Amino acid sequence: MNNWLNKVQPYIYPYTCFLCGEAGQNGLDLCTQCQSDFTTIDHYCTQCGIPLASNKICGACLKTPPHFDKVNCLYQYQNDTGFLIQKLKFQHKFTCAKTIGLLMARHFKELAIHPDILIPIPLHKKRVRQRGFNQSFEIAKALQAELDIRLDNSSLKRIRDTSQQASLNAAQRRKNIKGAFQFKSQQNIDFAVLLDDVVTTGSTVNEAAKTLKQAGIKRVEVWAFARA
Repeated sequence: MNNWLNKVQPYIYPYTCFLCGEAGQNGLDLCTQCQSDFTTIDHYCTQCGIPLASNKICGACLKTPPHFDKVNCLYQYQNDTGFLIQKLKFQHKFTCAKTIGLLMARHFKELAIHPDILIPIPLHKKRVRQRGFNQSFEIAKALQAELDIRLDNSSLKRIRDTSQQASLNAAQRRKNIKGAFQFKSQQNIDFAVLLDDVVTTGSTVNEAAKTLKQAGIKRVEVWAFARA
């Protein structure tokens, strides 16, 4: 059924670029010209993924090593990439999740990384009721459909209703998110990937990675569409 839907979708609802309104290309609601304007992260901290002049571990990670093993992001968070994320989160444009997920799937398929499980960063149940969905889970579904990775949207829970991270500075974010997650799973997991839409200071994914490591998971990577 899904293959049939994928074949007829371009005829019923033609792909249209979110950014310029021209025809979408390569099975995306994005044209190649607009996609070429996205700023890739060519050099970065090999642990937290922040853009650098060369590939190395940044001073912050050397001083205070994070709990995750690596952050892997496709693009810098700028006007164009931010537009897709904001459209999804605040205007419920679920086709943006599919576009983001497909771009991520194509990227990670080339890298040939094989984690045991894919875990979207959860929202607190109160925030899910307010927004109506978790944007990271929507992106994860689109990505998982293209990759042979088990998707787990229930074992990692956000048990505290924290303040919105966007309104806080780095120190406040770390304090705000401390102890916010709980992980319970009967599965045997050695390598997990945490998936998020954007990594800013890394406080949220670091606390989630800490929770997974405390549960016995040996390697935790973070995959995100954009890095601020």
